[in-house]
Amino acid sequence: MGEGVASLLDAREIRKAYGGAVALRGASLAVARGEIHALLGENGAGKSTLIKCIAGTPPPDSGTIFVDGRRLADHHAPAAAAEAGLAFIHQESTLIEDLTVEENIAIVEGYPRRWGLINWPAMRRRAREALNTLDVSIDPNRKVAELPIAARTTVAIARALALSAKVLVLDEPTASLGAKDVAALFAALRRISAQGGAIVFVSHRLDEVYDLCDRMTVLRDGANVGTARPRDLSRRDLVEMICGHDVSHVGKSADAPDSRPVLEARGYEGETVAPFDFRWGLVRSSASPACPTRGITNSAKCSSVWRLSSPAARA
Repeated sequence: MGEGVASLLDAREIRKAYGGAVALRGASLAVARGEIHALLGENGAGKSTLIKCIAGTPPPDSGTIFVDGRRLADHHAPAAAAEAGLAFIHQESTLIEDLTVEENIAIVEGYPRRWGLINWPAMRRRAREALNTLDVSIDPNRKVAELPIAARTTVAIARALALSAKVLVLDEPTASLGAKDVAALFAALRRISAQGGAIVFVSHRLDEVYDLCDRMTVLRDGANVGTARPRDLSRRDLVEMICGHDVSHVGKSADAPDSRPVLEARGYEGETVAPFDFRWGLVRSSASPACPTRGITNSAKCSSVWRLSSPAARA
């Protein structure tokens, strides 16, 4: 076995630049066998670029990547990453909607054949085996177009497992899921980790990170800020790691006498939206003029993440 055997995925000192713009400045990510590991950071912190470099789309300019102790070749192609056991589940589905679940799984695994023809019973059996790994009940003969979003994500994961994926990388998989679907997805991910698989979980939803993940790695400006276990780091300290500045004032300015809400919603929920509160206000302080802040995470208004959270999380 080579170096990096302690981690199932070990990406070290990854650097990537696009012309004069440096996207990654020696970022690293190590994920152990059986671990669900959160990759966090503001928009533009380098999360997506690091994932793309690991996937080989495109490969990094420099750095080393180990999968289960074996080093990927420099400037590796996506096929090499897949062959090593890496699988990537993106927000945008890569499933073919006009095909059935079993056909979507077979199209990457290979169609089983008998006497030169497609062996449909064998294909259905293999699809069921892949779905049973996640303990889910989805009809393999059903078209993907007929499935809800959560089920499509599950099928994509099952397809990756059918290819013997060792490491799953999920990029914002809960972005369009409701609370029940999130719970079902998390149950499937915990099942995978219990079987020894490694999972990289990219999300902006800190409540989900604290509920699901074993460790968290934070990127900022293309470099590592730190890695910690959720139980060892408060949410406020985590947000400060992500933002790079003190957020102790957040949550106070919106209720100050010299501020007023422009838009406010409480307990908002929908079919694919878990309950949350939203406040968009004009915040005034002695340090800056009035400016609108929103309950989202981005590089300009990172601290306002505290304004968008589930009521249960604040109770």
